[in-house]
This record gives sequence, C-alpha cells and structure tokens, in this order.
Amino acid sequence: MLENKNRNLWIPYILLLLVSVAILAWYPAQIIQAISGFSFTQGAFVGSDGKSQIFAFTPLGAAMAVALMAFWISKQEGYRKRYIPIAILVAYICTISVTMWYEQIYASLWDYANHTSYWFTIYSQPGKLLEVLVDMSLLLVALPWMRRGNLRLVGIFSGLTLLFFACWLATGFSFPTSSVPAYFFNGASRISSELAIAVSVFPLRGQSTNFV
Repeated sequence: MLENKNRNLWIPYILLLLVSVAILAWYPAQIIQAISGFSFTQGAFVGSDGKSQIFAFTPLGAAMAVALMAFWISKQEGYRKRYIPIAILVAYICTISVTMWYEQIYASLWDYANHTSYWFTIYSQPGKLLEVLVDMSLLLVALPWMRRGNLRLVGIFSGLTLLFFACWLATGFSFPTSSVPAYFFNGASRISSELAIAVSVFPLRGQSTNFV
C-alpha cells in the first residue's frame, strides 16, 4: 500500500503514471479508429479504412481487467477516495501492458504456424522493439499492490492463456474469423491473459505481504 511507502516517492510515482498513459496512447487510438463499425457476423469492430479490426473480446477482456484491478486496489486502500484515480490509472496501464505481452506471443506463434515474418516486419522497425520493451515493463506500476499470495492465481490464468494458445496452434492457428474454434481460442486466451494481471492485486484477508 502506498501509505506505507516513503512519501517522497509520491510525486515521482504519479508522474510515472501520467507519462505511462501518454506512452500507451496507441491503444485508445486503435480503439477509436476501429469503433466506427461493428460486424455481428465477424464479431469485430472494423475501422472506417476497412482494415483496422479489433475483435469484440479484446475490449471486453480489457474492461473486465480494468474494473477488477481498480476495485481490488481500491479495496486494499480502504476505498479512500484519493486512491480511486490512482487505482483506475494503474489498472488501465497494466491492462494495455498485458496486451503488448500478448501480442508478442501471438505474433511469434502466427509466424511459426503460417510461415510468415509478421513479428519481424512489425517489430524490427527503428525504435519499435524499445517501445515494446517499455510498454511491457509498465506492468510493474502495480507492484505496490501485488501480493505473493496471488502467485498461484496468476499462474493458473497464465497457464490457461498458454493452454488456449496451444489448442489454437493445434487447430492450425488460423485467423479468428475463419472458424469457431479459432475465434474461441483467440478470445479465451485474450481474456485469461488480462485476468492473470488482474488477480495479482486481489486483496488477501489477513495478508499484507507484497513484493516491495
């Protein structure tokens, strides 16, 4: 909990959260770009350019994770009003950070299964790999509320994510709109990956041990 930490770290921490939101601006930009249309046949938001596509389960999983993390962090802080904006910011940042972790696994498996160079094409651009590493590291903004006792829950949902990936790979790792199994495994792996970070801040009764 923040109240137990050095108060001199408050301002740098708040600045870190604000900078992180700016760094992760690409995520809401993609959502806004794709929000112009919704295809019930494909189950995806399709942008006005006809190319950008975000499947419905992606914002659903993100919304679930943000809501759960914000609620559980607020609960750890006794629902005090001054912590609510911080809880929301931390949940928002972590949710997008997990999305970047997910994309690295997805892109790598896609290349393996379909013999393409998707990962190299996207992430070998100048500065792109550094951007990815920064985005992935922002997961640590939730460290003050992460509990060692939740490692088992985190492991379960992380394991489910990998299991869904494995099942998707076993069925050909095709594009989600190509088959029901592909859509299901993509959606299930997305949502379980978001829940993996959410449960890391689950408040444990009678346990205050965290990672810092």
